[in-house]
Amino acid sequence: MGYPILSKSDKMTKTKREVVENFLLQKYKDVIKPLRTPHKEIIHPFKDGSFGVSISAYAMYANGWNPRGTSSYFGGLLYHDEETIFAIGYYRKKSDPEDDDGYLFIVGPRGEESTKRVDELSSLLLESDVPCKGVYVRFLTVEQYGNLLQQGFLPAKESPWHPESAEEDEQYGNALVSLDSLLELNGDELLIRPEHPDLRRQYNRFANFLERNMIEYTFENDPLPGFFHNTITRWYDLVKDHFKWLTKEEKEFGSYPEDYKNLMYVTRHVENGFSLLGRLRDRPVSVFVGEPLSDTRIGLYASISLRDVEDLVRRAGLFPDRTMGITALPTFALVELFKLLKKEGFTEVHLGGSETAAMNKYKRRLGAKNMPSYWAVKLRN
Repeated sequence: MGYPILSKSDKMTKTKREVVENFLLQKYKDVIKPLRTPHKEIIHPFKDGSFGVSISAYAMYANGWNPRGTSSYFGGLLYHDEETIFAIGYYRKKSDPEDDDGYLFIVGPRGEESTKRVDELSSLLLESDVPCKGVYVRFLTVEQYGNLLQQGFLPAKESPWHPESAEEDEQYGNALVSLDSLLELNGDELLIRPEHPDLRRQYNRFANFLERNMIEYTFENDPLPGFFHNTITRWYDLVKDHFKWLTKEEKEFGSYPEDYKNLMYVTRHVENGFSLLGRLRDRPVSVFVGEPLSDTRIGLYASISLRDVEDLVRRAGLFPDRTMGITALPTFALVELFKLLKKEGFTEVHLGGSETAAMNKYKRRLGAKNMPSYWAVKLRN
């Protein structure tokens, strides 16, 4: 994946996560490896249209950048034994002290023997003396969820990952948008269908803002490879600014900017994947990252548009007294992306689940269909 792997001589003190990872790498040396972008080829046959099974999902949810679970294996680990696949991460709960042990995370297990392999690995780990308080398994199908409960796992709600969202961004499941039900063709132009008046109103608010200020909103694709690191810097600065705004507004969230870091590396290696910067006056104000989940469905793993009005004014060099409608930027940018994806032949966009009821409500307004997935947990006795 292009990340540095630190040797023992490079790094004498291991994090608790690295202790657990090295234990697994030794015990499962034939089937567990650090996650790398070439692994997209072995992940692809397991794709089933769900949000949690892709190189982007594995790299995002098992990443080693998160401050509650740092590792020199920045991409996390990957289990693959020809018949079963899943990613592996490790994190402390947000409410736990910094010196507490963390929990192993198994992400998107798939394959006929997947729940059996998950149970075997979990039992071995929790019976050892490594610093791990339990094992969470996420992006389960309902059948897998039932199987794990029969094998002694508990519903995640019995040990919530976060007080407000026991299953993080799978707490709420309205996620799958049909582009045909949202957009209609009028000549050569794609328009929001009249069945979505609130969405059309928000879109038009920002379109009017652009017209009044005589500026455009445009997409910028990744530039030539030699300029990639410049794109990464702008990409990540925008993500960090968004999280600063969430903190300032005292909005509840369980993620960190670091959770998005791996996406910047993996998507440029995925066929038909994309990472786009949305710009006002050539200044980045939005970032979108997606990966195909099937021939007609794409997963949207990052969908961030700045919402701090003062920051937008500063960033894009706008007049402070001419900002009416600017708060509709996130909706406008998302619809513009939908138009682009529809033109590329995609008919569905999987937005992923939501941590909060407010975000889930917003996705319902887009017509997003419920696509539930499940968490299970096994705790150390």
